[in-house]
This record gives sequence, C-alpha cells and structure tokens, in this order.
Amino acid sequence: MSCPFHNGSAAAGPNPHAKPVPEHEGEVEVGEGLPIPHPPEKLLTKNLGELNRDFMMSSFWRLSEIYGPIFSLNLVKRKVVVISNHELINEVSDDTHYEKMVAGVQESVRVFVKNGLFTSYSDEPEWGIAHRTLVPAFGPLHVRTMFPQMTDILSQMILRWDRFGPDHRVSTMDDFTRLAFDVIGLTAFNYRFNAFYGEELIPFAKQLGEVLIEAGRRTDRLPIQKMMHIRDEKHMMDNIHAMWKVCDEIVAERKANPRPDVNDILNVMLTAKDPVTGKGFTDENIRFQMATFLVRSPF
Repeated sequence: MSCPFHNGSAAAGPNPHAKPVPEHEGEVEVGEGLPIPHPPEKLLTKNLGELNRDFMMSSFWRLSEIYGPIFSLNLVKRKVVVISNHELINEVSDDTHYEKMVAGVQESVRVFVKNGLFTSYSDEPEWGIAHRTLVPAFGPLHVRTMFPQMTDILSQMILRWDRFGPDHRVSTMDDFTRLAFDVIGLTAFNYRFNAFYGEELIPFAKQLGEVLIEAGRRTDRLPIQKMMHIRDEKHMMDNIHAMWKVCDEIVAERKANPRPDVNDILNVMLTAKDPVTGKGFTDENIRFQMATFLVRSPF
C-alpha cells in the first residue's frame, strides 16, 4: 500500500512541498548534529493527540510530510524518534554505532518470549549467541530450501477455499494466521499445527492473540492499575504456560528422536555452537526462540 501523504518515494528524503516547521515549535537535541523537530506538545497529553490509534501508520505518514524523514514524539511515558527513509534506516541499523533497544510493547512481550532473538537485551549473552547463529540460518539460500514446505501449506489453504465453493466468504485474517502458524511450524520445527483442519483457530493462535493484547494493555497501565487486573494477569500466564508446554514438547520429541536429515531451524538450535563463545542454546532459550518466531505471525 503506497503512502497517500507522499508525492513519490519516502526514500527520497524530505518532501520539497512539505510545510515549514514553525520556529516556536520544540526541538530535541540528540548528541551531535542538527536538532530533531517535533510537533508542539499539549500540557497533559503531549503528542498523543497526533496519533490515530485505529491506523497508526497514517499518523507517521502525515507527520513525516510535515517534519521530514526524522522527527520525535513525546508520548508522555516515553519519547520516540521516527525515521522514514532508507538512508537513515541504514544508518541506525549499523550495530557498530547503535545498540539494540528493547522498549514499549516489545519489552512487554518479554513476559512470553523472554530473551528471544528480538526481545533480548544487548548485554544478555543469549542475544549474541542467537544473533550470530540464527541470522545465517535465515539467509536467502537457506530460506529457499524451505519453499517446498511453504508450498505444501499454501496448497492446503487454496484447496480449503476451493472446497468451500464460490459463495463462501473467506476470513482472510483467520486464514493467513493459519498459514503463518503452519508455515513457521513446518519450516522452523518440522511440526504441523494442522491449522486448516478445523473451523476454529488452533489453541496456540488464540492463546497468543490474547497474550499480545494483554501485553499491549499492560504498557499503558499505571502501577496501581496493574494491581486491579490480577485475573487478567493470571489468564495471561495460564496462556503463556500452555504455549511453552507445546514448545517444550516439540523439543523433547526431537531430542528423543533425532532427525539429522531435517534441514530446519530447530536442528540448528539443538546442534550449532556460537563461533565466538563456543556455547549452544539451552533448552529454555530454544523455547523462547520458538515462541519468538511464532509471535512474528500476523497479529
């Protein structure tokens, strides 16, 4: 979907037709260099009013049209810097100058995925081990070997649509959720969730959806509010333990019945050693890495 607020590619830099930023509006100085522009702040809500919670991306498109490819927002509890062109994205992706940052909703998901690849802190040993070991495993050449499994699952979805007939209304959100779980399960763990074999979403998908919703809500709660949601907290932890149990069972099955011929991510995690530390993955961290991959499904 192209950005309706841009007259061309966002990668080209600031729009020459963008409105000038008034001089009285605040600027944030971050290290050396030019100040970072940001919208004027309201007394209590700061920049929260700038965000459309129903379609957050449209807010960023609109603000980048006004302030250019980099701007900051004060969201009351935290401040964020938003970038929107390739040059700046490449710059901040340089890990020799920038550290991995885990905050906000991403940090709240640690209750489930702990020190998985995307949510581990940069000073945690598991981060280095996973980064150096798993990133090559997701390279283009290795991903190409997964195409047959992807085609297998995609064919199940197309066949399901075909058998329902031309008058059936397809729930694309549910079916692409099924597709994501089955593709990730088969390509990464050689495990079939068989998500297309029932009318309802599989329990793991429902549990994950509920956990992500509750984790997002927790980030907006004050400490005193968290004490009022004990039942929600227990329900979330019940869901988390149920999903961990599935991951642990998959690992236990593979360890009891090794499959050296299977070219999947689970075998990498069970056998590979980090080239720097010489250490491998613990069973617990494998659980969190598996959970991390499944969180990347379309929620």
